[in-house]
Amino acid sequence: MSSVPTQCLCVWITFNTRLNVTVCSISHFVLPSIVQTFELDSELGFRYPGTDRLFHTNNSDSRHICPMNDFNIFSKIFIVWLKDILKHGYKTNTDLSQHLLPICDYIKSKNAYDSYESTNSSYNSNPLVKEIRLLPMLWWTGWVPFTVSALMEFGNIAAQFIQPYILSKLIDFVSESDHLWHGLCYAMAYCFSNLLARLFDAHSYLFISLAYYRVKSSLITALYRKMLKLSASSRREYTTGEINNIMGVDIGEVCDLLHSMTTLYSIPTSLGIGVYILWQQLGPSSLTMFGVMLVVGPFTTYIMKRIDDFQTKQMELKDKRMEQISE
Repeated sequence: MSSVPTQCLCVWITFNTRLNVTVCSISHFVLPSIVQTFELDSELGFRYPGTDRLFHTNNSDSRHICPMNDFNIFSKIFIVWLKDILKHGYKTNTDLSQHLLPICDYIKSKNAYDSYESTNSSYNSNPLVKEIRLLPMLWWTGWVPFTVSALMEFGNIAAQFIQPYILSKLIDFVSESDHLWHGLCYAMAYCFSNLLARLFDAHSYLFISLAYYRVKSSLITALYRKMLKLSASSRREYTTGEINNIMGVDIGEVCDLLHSMTTLYSIPTSLGIGVYILWQQLGPSSLTMFGVMLVVGPFTTYIMKRIDDFQTKQMELKDKRMEQISE
């Protein structure tokens, strides 16, 4: 009786490992490359995969058009809508722009800047206050994908931490004599929880990327509009190098912070749940990792500070170089 559950366990663990690798490849390699296409200009008119219909956005009724509305719920959950792009990318090495999906109107620069400007008029309308409240503006510009990404991240954490309990049940099933269908249920539950965790992780990355590009496009648009409205006396206060650094580096750093903002709540939550589980299993010995963090923490902080200093000096040198070129 014990050999049959052991074989079943090995089969399900092998299947789960292959499934894990497949979903990880989609979420960490395919999705980033697809999300990068959101920066392309959709005014050229891209084709829907498998059709000859062009998508143009130069009309006045395209404010709420999104290509994801053409896919069913199954395709959205399991990311099946990537199959046409993957198929054309596998079969040909030519330009794939005709097979890309059009940009959703939600992340276009015009709509993103309109939301940014309305929030700016609400929070920074007092002319006596010179300091601009940037954080509320960024939040309200992309609060929908931020919120959905947070919910997906919490679902990912819950699906990940339920796996040790299911695995302990599987180990107890192998070591003890029990009904076969119990082991099959445990194996299926472990496989399903792993799949669910990977799907939550992929969708969390997708939604936080949507927020990233929406905020980035709104900030760059606001900076360009400000540059075009600067007077001659104001232009003397900022060199071309400083303006280029603001567009290329400062906005990038702000958006990178937003892109990794999920770690602000996912890491403490995962750490707290992990310590609780380890405390139940190991007792006070589980606090050893805090000692390791206290030892490694100052060293990591020192390295990050040095990197920041070098980057600041590099920006100053770039400012001088651009100033000399412009002169």
